[in-house]
Amino acid sequence: MCGRVCPQESQCEATCVVGAKYKPVAIGRLERFVADAGMGRGWDEFPEPAIGERKKAAIVGSGPAGLACAGELARNGVKVTIFEALHVAGGVLKYGIPEFRLPDIIIDAEIENLKKMGVEIRLDSIIGKLFTIPQLLTEMGYDTAFVGTGAGSPKFAEAPGEAYNGVFSANEFLTRVNLMRGYRQPIYDTPVGMGKRVAVIGAGNTAMDACRVSLRMGAESVTCVYRRSRRESPARAEELEHAIEEGVDFMWLTAPVEILGDASGWVTGMRCQKMELGEPDASGRRRPVPMPGSEFLPARRLRRWRHRYRRGHRDPRHGRRQARRQGNARIPGHPQTRCTTTTHHRRERINMPSTCPKCHAVLEEDEICCAQVRYTWRCKSCFKLTSGFAIPYGKCFMCGGELELIPGRDLGDSMRFQAIRDAVQFELDSFHFYKLARDKAKTPDQRAVLERLYEAELDHLHELEEKYHAHLDREVVELSATEQNLLSNWLFKGIEVTETSGIGDLYRAALEMERRTRDHFRKLAAELPAGLEKDLCGELAAEEEEHVALLEGELEQIG
Repeated sequence: MCGRVCPQESQCEATCVVGAKYKPVAIGRLERFVADAGMGRGWDEFPEPAIGERKKAAIVGSGPAGLACAGELARNGVKVTIFEALHVAGGVLKYGIPEFRLPDIIIDAEIENLKKMGVEIRLDSIIGKLFTIPQLLTEMGYDTAFVGTGAGSPKFAEAPGEAYNGVFSANEFLTRVNLMRGYRQPIYDTPVGMGKRVAVIGAGNTAMDACRVSLRMGAESVTCVYRRSRRESPARAEELEHAIEEGVDFMWLTAPVEILGDASGWVTGMRCQKMELGEPDASGRRRPVPMPGSEFLPARRLRRWRHRYRRGHRDPRHGRRQARRQGNARIPGHPQTRCTTTTHHRRERINMPSTCPKCHAVLEEDEICCAQVRYTWRCKSCFKLTSGFAIPYGKCFMCGGELELIPGRDLGDSMRFQAIRDAVQFELDSFHFYKLARDKAKTPDQRAVLERLYEAELDHLHELEEKYHAHLDREVVELSATEQNLLSNWLFKGIEVTETSGIGDLYRAALEMERRTRDHFRKLAAELPAGLEKDLCGELAAEEEEHVALLEGELEQIG
């Protein structure tokens, strides 16, 4: 469990000496791997329960604290009994953390390990109702008691209108969905009461869980409203990235002022106010201060999907794929008759074909693809291309259109297609433009924005490489380009970066270049006859449309 939910980046990994120069050792992921690999393989060794007189301890609550305390006491020969008020053990691990972040099978395995160590767990036992703590320590014969009931009471924003129907705490929402199986209504009679447009107040880990669960429960849009900036968010960096990747909108430096409702008592909206950061408070974070006259009603926001870009990513199997492409030979130790990566999604749920669309190998019942290359889906409406199998409800995250699974298509050396060559050239041109502009920047703010745009173009190049197998040598990416060649390119005509360019000016320049690229592919897609080249132009236009949406979002945030 620690390998999944502990904030390693601010604890063990924060003090890793490797992190002084590179990324720290991935201690959390290593913990997770070792624990998963050992589960069910007999790696765990448990001491035999002691025989005869032993100290007895009562633990109230089977959440993280109770389970940890029970484990330590049992290892030291204490006879432990856990009293749990609910019908299942695990506490907040069960009802507060979604299964996609902490699977039930992991929690249950930990609890079973405690039972093997001699820990007794009594469910449906409410201390204070059935018996009291003094009774535990006297007539029931326990030598000590540990109270680990947690901090389950929710904290609201104390804004007027919180009593309206449709306003509830994350505790209640997550409990209904996670523990009471609200996601399986009407099989389980647990109504969730969630609307189509959801606002989540706060930006901690629980808020990220609420946002991501809302999307999985069918929300059309989810907006996280937080009174501080992203830098002050208490959520783990990884959880923030996942929420952004899945399509959650964020309104930073924004606080709720009033919840609005109708005559029937149901919530209809929320009045907000812009904030600015003042001096640090007792928590060490800068205190949010309301900006006078900045109250507003949030408009309907375009839901955007944001990728978690992986700069510098390289698939270690690229060499093998290239060898197969050139020699069409079987690689020793790399069977090509079946796919090996598995998923819990069954073929009937996603209309899985009998062979892998990428390598055409025969698929087993649970298998998804070969060499970690995932299925490719394309929207029938906007032509947005997506790799992956966990597409919620089979709808496009850009336009809501219907998705289709792209059958095996022979891209071979994709660089032979003009559309792919154009896309690579545009990304290279933009990459060098930002690089030159960054090197000439006069202010730290200019340099920071241009560095970000420079790295984004490098990410886009890697996306092309990953989606279309357009294998680019690093030397190609790092090729120098003269300023004269860049300024003569139609992509940059009329676009200048000067000493007086502000942050907004830089983003507007980047936005104009993305729009020009998008329009180029749209024009080609409209002119070309039906075929693979036309499809590629449509896909690349949709990709550029996403880049446009991202930059528009950035401009919206900075005003």
